[in-house]
Amino acid sequence: DKLFLNISLDMKDLIKGIRSHNETPESLHTFLINELVQCRKEANSSDINLKANAVLKLAYLEMYGFDMTWCNFHTLEVMSSESLQNKRVGYLAASQSFHRDPDILVLMTNLLKKDLKYAGKDDMVKVGIALNAISTIIITPSLARDIVDDLFLMLNSSHAYIKKKTIAALLKVFLQYPEALRDNFDKFTMKLQDNDVSVVSATVSAICELSKQNPWPFVPLSPLLYELLLTVDNNWIIIRLLKLFTNLSQVEPKLKYKLLPKIVELMDSTMATSVLYESVNCIVKGSMLLEDDYNTANKCLQCLNKFCQSQDPNLRYISCTLFYKIGIVNSQFVSDYNDLILRLISDVDISIRSKALELLRGIVNENNLKLVVSTLLKQFVNEEVVILNNNGNGRGNGSRKEFPILIPNDYKIKMIRTIILLCSMENYRNVTDF
Repeated sequence: DKLFLNISLDMKDLIKGIRSHNETPESLHTFLINELVQCRKEANSSDINLKANAVLKLAYLEMYGFDMTWCNFHTLEVMSSESLQNKRVGYLAASQSFHRDPDILVLMTNLLKKDLKYAGKDDMVKVGIALNAISTIIITPSLARDIVDDLFLMLNSSHAYIKKKTIAALLKVFLQYPEALRDNFDKFTMKLQDNDVSVVSATVSAICELSKQNPWPFVPLSPLLYELLLTVDNNWIIIRLLKLFTNLSQVEPKLKYKLLPKIVELMDSTMATSVLYESVNCIVKGSMLLEDDYNTANKCLQCLNKFCQSQDPNLRYISCTLFYKIGIVNSQFVSDYNDLILRLISDVDISIRSKALELLRGIVNENNLKLVVSTLLKQFVNEEVVILNNNGNGRGNGSRKEFPILIPNDYKIKMIRTIILLCSMENYRNVTDF
C-alpha cells in the first residue's frame, strides 16, 4: 500500500505539472523533456521501486508521442519484481512498448511461463496480470507456440477468474498460431458448457472474433450455440451469439431456416435496444431476409424506424445503413417509409444524410420526385444553418438555438449524382414535365 501511494503521488505530480505548463506548446514540451531526463535517471537506478515509478511515468508520457522502447529491458526488470504492484506496472508498459523485438520477446517468454505457474490462491492475481498481458501484448507466432501449452493448463483451473482470462489470451494465440486451435478444438469449445456464465461469455466472444477470420470450423457447433441462444438470459451473450450466427450463416445458408423464427421471436420478447438492433443486423447481414418475405422485412423496418428517430446520431446512422441493405434485397420493402427517408436526408449529421441518399431510389416516384429534388437542391450551399432544441435533434420542446452545418464537396457531388440517377430512372419515367 505504501509503495502504491508513492507511485500514485509521483503520477499525480506529473499530471499536475503537465496541467500547469499547458499555457503554450513550448512550455509543455520543455517540461516533458525535463521529465524524460528524470525518468531515464530513475530507470537506471538499482532501486526497483524507483525503476517501476519511472516505467509508469514513461507509459503515461508515451501518450504524448514519446518513444519508450529504449526502456524495454528496464521494463522486463519491473515485470519480474516480486511486488504485484510493480509487476502490474511492468506488464502495462510491456503492452505499450514491446513491438516484435526478438530479444525482448525471448526473455519475456521465460518470464510469462514462470508467472503462469499457478501454485495456489495467493498466485491468482499474479497469473491474472500475466494473462492480461498476453491479451494486450503483440503476440508473435513463436511466442504463441511457446506458451500455448501453459495456457491450456490454466484453462483447467477451478477458478472462473483464471479461465475467462485464459480464454481471452488464447484468442490472441490462435490468431497468430492457428494450429493450436486445430489441435485443441474440443478442449477450447467445451467451455461453452462451463458452469460459470462469465466463462461462457468469454468463450462465445472469442469464437465470434475467430469466426470473422474463418467461420467454417465453427459451423459444427451450431446446434450447441442454438441451444445456448434458447436458454441464456444474458443480453451480452445473446448479442455475441447473434453476431456469431451472422458470420456462420454467411457460409452455411441452411442455418437461416432454423434461426430466423427464433430471432423474430426474440425481437417480440425483448425491450433491449442493443438486442433488437443486433437481431435485425443478424437477419440482414446473415442473408436471412428473402425477397418476398414482407412480414420479416416489415418487422425489421419498424424497429429501424424507431431507432432512426433516436437522439443518438450513432444509432440513427447504423439504422440508416441497415435500411439501405434491406432496400437492396427488395426496394419495395422501404417504399412505405417516404416520410422517414425524407427526414433523414435533412438530418443534422451529414454522414446520415449521405447514407440516406442511397435510400431514395427505393421511394421515389412521379408524385414525390419534385419534392425530393427540391429538398436536395436547397442543400447545395457551403454552410447550412439549422435550428436545434436542447435535445440536439430539432424535434420536441425546449430552448432552441442556431447551429451551422458545413456542407462538404464530396456530399455535394454524391447529391448531384443521386439527382441525376433519380431523374433518369427507367428512361425518365418519373419526370412528368421536363
